[in-house]
Amino acid sequence: RQGPGAPSRRRPTMEGAECDAVEQLAAATAELASAREEVAQLRAAAAVARSPQKGERAGALSPSKAPLQPVAGASLAAWLWKYRPYAGMLDRLWDLRFAVLSGPTLSLYRRAELTAAEKEDKQGAGGAEGGGLMRGLDPRNVVDVRGLSLRVEGLKKGRRFFAFALENAEGEPLLRLSANGAAEGKQWVAALCLAGAKVATEPRGHEGGGSSSSPARGGAAATLGSRLSLEGAAPALGALRRVQSTAFCGSDGDAGGAAGAASLW
Repeated sequence: RQGPGAPSRRRPTMEGAECDAVEQLAAATAELASAREEVAQLRAAAAVARSPQKGERAGALSPSKAPLQPVAGASLAAWLWKYRPYAGMLDRLWDLRFAVLSGPTLSLYRRAELTAAEKEDKQGAGGAEGGGLMRGLDPRNVVDVRGLSLRVEGLKKGRRFFAFALENAEGEPLLRLSANGAAEGKQWVAALCLAGAKVATEPRGHEGGGSSSSPARGGAAATLGSRLSLEGAAPALGALRRVQSTAFCGSDGDAGGAAGAASLW
């Protein structure tokens, strides 16, 4: 023990190291909070985007709320939702496509027109914008609807989306689409019938795994829903027949498909 007059020995201080450690801990805590917030936002966005029936925010994803619009030589053209069964966990299960029905051919595009730069490139290459209805755009999907089964799913949750699917002879879905509203959806059903598709009135051979993959649950419910949806589409079918010779409906359609559709009403 040292006496009162002896010089005291001071322990070395760690103030500098402690400050650095505190700052590092604060920075790490802030980064963790930010990461958790980003994960929560991604999960919320994925939940909303997985289906157009998830809520009001899904409608805001559409670049155009415009109804059916004329395209030269097309029977029908509009933005539709396309179901993507193999989408990733954070990808949208429903994605927008610009659908063009010309005669019996249904084509889906990512865009409705070329950008200004693309138009300049095509003009500089010779002034041609390419043939076809969409002025040089490459379709993502092309389907001949003649003889295909058209399964009408009808209105989805919230009554904001009208879904329907095209299936092959084996009942396998080729395209599953959804329109923004019942009126637009019924017009598409009528137009596809005129183009040669046949409405499926038999229940599916297997039950779906949920509302996002198969809204129709059970054979009776599916058949009843299809019948009610078809009855509601009858006025749209008559209107499309009346305007087939106009610029909006440039093709004569398929006579056999029209006759088959007429027998359904």
